[in-house]
This record gives sequence, structure tokens and C-alpha cells, in this order.
Amino acid sequence: MTTTSKVDFLEGARRHNSDANALLEDGRKANAGHLFGFALECGLKALLMRAGIAPTAEGDLPRGSEFRAHVDELSKLVIARTTLPDGRDANIVLSHLPSLGKMKDWRVAHRYWRESALPLASLGDWQHAAMEMDRLLDEVVGGRIL
Repeated sequence: MTTTSKVDFLEGARRHNSDANALLEDGRKANAGHLFGFALECGLKALLMRAGIAPTAEGDLPRGSEFRAHVDELSKLVIARTTLPDGRDANIVLSHLPSLGKMKDWRVAHRYWRESALPLASLGDWQHAAMEMDRLLDEVVGGRIL
């Protein structure tokens, strides 16, 4: 099935994660870390869409929605269970993303920072959280959960 929407959070999550790993392999830690955060953010937004958040005509989250946030804020909402349905689905998502809380020091503003000022000691945690999301998306797309 072909879609006409511009926004595809699942595809974005996959692309950012792949590019982040390629950059990390090339020693480009700062941009790798940034893309790991975006991979996780896109994955969370793909899950929100699956949970029933109605997209705009372009496939994006509606303007003014609390869900139009970056991963550092969005992860807090998910952990607090204010974004995903309560109960079984929320528990499944959280059980597959144990590193989600480790995104607390990731910031979208890092794109402006000097590399020496970035919290690159957290890079492994960010990569691990993105890897967990990638595996969760495999489970969701494969119809094994949610």
C-alpha cells in the first residue's frame, strides 16, 4: 500500500538509528548521539500513532499536541504513562524500553553545542535506548505485540 503522507515516524526511526550507528562507527560521536535521540523520538511517535493518536493529513502529530515534543520531554510523558494507554499496552512498551529514562540528558539544543560540552559519556545509553526501540518496533511491525 502506498501512502501519500510526508511524515513516517517508523521510517524516520529506522533511518536515524542506521545513520547514527554509521556515524558512531566512523568516530563521529556528537552527531551519532543526536541521531540516536531522534531515532528514539520517532519510534515513540510511531507507537503513539499506533495507540490511536490521530495524525494530520501529512501524517504528523497535530500542532499544539503535548506529543509534539523531543525525546527528552516525550520520554518523561511515556514513563509517566500520560501518553500511551494505561494498562497492558503501556506496560509492554515500558518493559521493552528499560533505557528510556536514560535520555534525560539528551537535548535537541545539542546541535548548537561545542562537542566538548556534550554529555558524550551518555552516548552508550542513548545508543542502547535506540536499539531497544528498534527491537520493539520489530515486534510491533511483526504483529507480535500491540
